[in-house]
Amino acid sequence: MIAVHEFLRKGTLHLEIAREDALAYEKLRLLIYEQSPLSVPVFDMALFISMSMECSSLLQAHERVRNTDKASQETAKKDFAIKVLMSHYRFSEGMGGFSQMCTFLLLTQHPFVCSIQDHKTQNLSQIMYGPSAVWMMEPEVLEEDEDGKTKKKTKEEEENDPRRFEIRIRKGVVSHVKGRNHKCAPLDSGIVDHFDKWLAYTRTFRSSLELPQAGNTLAAAAGLLMEFDVQ
Repeated sequence: MIAVHEFLRKGTLHLEIAREDALAYEKLRLLIYEQSPLSVPVFDMALFISMSMECSSLLQAHERVRNTDKASQETAKKDFAIKVLMSHYRFSEGMGGFSQMCTFLLLTQHPFVCSIQDHKTQNLSQIMYGPSAVWMMEPEVLEEDEDGKTKKKTKEEEENDPRRFEIRIRKGVVSHVKGRNHKCAPLDSGIVDHFDKWLAYTRTFRSSLELPQAGNTLAAAAGLLMEFDVQ
């Protein structure tokens, strides 16, 4: 996902984000496989499904586990486990998504904003990838002076503004908006050594997801995470 790399000064990141994200997927696969499908937290399961090529098949298999009778549930669980083992990481050939953005943040330690633009209304939903959490941001409130004109930010305020590094998603395409030449301080080792931090970080977005009280909550959560999918 080239857009986020536009933030960085060349030569300051020695890790390949897509490869590291694929390693996180393998660690997550093991975590899912070793548990009963119904005991895995909804967000963790949705994250794995959103990273898998076989997302629809996994959702259907999980639904069968939930809805089948006790006599058939063990068979349904085994079928789901097989699908987990046979699933494939989906962000290949330049694609990207929510997990890659989390991987980028964790490995570079560089906060940024991802704006998702509704192609019909042009409204923006802004998601902050902060140092320790990712969350949906409130709309920016612009201060006005005595004449009713928008106040200009001081240089210090601009430098500390988390929105000064931004990418934007529109119709499944991501583009770099602003912020360049940042000299990041990447972690010394990759995602395998920091998987627990990676998973804990992704989970912080759970509080920003507005999930239905009834119906297929897992499908809703996976669908919301897949809104970050880009070419």
